[in-house]
Amino acid sequence: MRRLKRWALGVVVVIAAAVVSGFVLRAAAQAAAASTAQIGDPAGISEAGYVRINGTEQWVTIRGRDRANPVLLILDGGPGYATSHLVPHPLEDRFTIVKWDQPGAGRSFARAGRRIDPGLTDDRFAEDGIAVAEHVRRRLGKARVGLLASSWGTYVGVNMIRRRPELFYAYVGAGQVVHGRMGEEIGYRQVLAKARARGDRRAIAELERLGPPPWRSQDELGVQRRWAMAYEDGAPGAVEILGGLMTAPGFSLDDARNWMDGFRGGTSHFYRVRQDRDLFALGPEFDTPIFVFQGEADDFTPHGLAWRWFQVVEAPRKRFVTVRGGGHFAQVSHWPQLRRLLVEEVRPLGMAAKS
Repeated sequence: MRRLKRWALGVVVVIAAAVVSGFVLRAAAQAAAASTAQIGDPAGISEAGYVRINGTEQWVTIRGRDRANPVLLILDGGPGYATSHLVPHPLEDRFTIVKWDQPGAGRSFARAGRRIDPGLTDDRFAEDGIAVAEHVRRRLGKARVGLLASSWGTYVGVNMIRRRPELFYAYVGAGQVVHGRMGEEIGYRQVLAKARARGDRRAIAELERLGPPPWRSQDELGVQRRWAMAYEDGAPGAVEILGGLMTAPGFSLDDARNWMDGFRGGTSHFYRVRQDRDLFALGPEFDTPIFVFQGEADDFTPHGLAWRWFQVVEAPRKRFVTVRGGGHFAQVSHWPQLRRLLVEEVRPLGMAAKS
């Protein structure tokens, strides 16, 4: 009995030491990240806080090393995904970067009492995004802002430039959403073909058991998404995402929990709405320059569908970039290519519209 007690005590001590070490390492990582994220430039800006957007308080960050730079508003994917905790952004020397925790995401989710409004719609996202753009214009004294959207954010962004083109000097979509139901059908076939080509019996069995869409829930879509990510080089894993949450400067464990709950809730809330998305229904004419950065092997928002939409788009300027070897997360895995597009082609449009 004494030996058992000593063993149990030893286990408790080891666990306690591991927990303490984990907190110490996390604190050190957060301190290092905070030091790296500091903006000391006299002309720079670093702000973060809640802004009243159409009657609700939503989290907005503004960071950049020179206020004279054009503004780039980031529209995250999901729905429910947020990246405001990931600092610094690698373009803060060329743009003033604005990040927005959309309704149901991150700190905006927390401020709303950790709940997602049952009446939250696509229209509300677009109107709130426009209100954020208006806020930033006033705050920084700019005529227009640019949009860099990914995945779900591309649907929000296209609706924003459709409604208020005078607010935006350019739109850039990475992983462009075009048609929810058609995208799921094509993505399913692509992933199943990849599984069969690899002889991946487990994936084949799960995908064949799932069957093609329409599906009934986010969980069913998640089967296809899981294998799509498994086959894509550069797709973020759970460890990478969790690491970002745990080491972000000023990000508490409650913040991390809110982030994860908001992401789960947002994707589930909008599952059926996402199936009905259709950019073709908006019409072809746009008054804002449009850039699309699309991975050729994208199994979330298929390349061929994005290309079909782009071909009918009429805009003052447009460009479609096919990322060879890239998938849905090409904006991460092929970041240098996206950076060149933003700095060399998009930034001049913002500089011309800065006053």
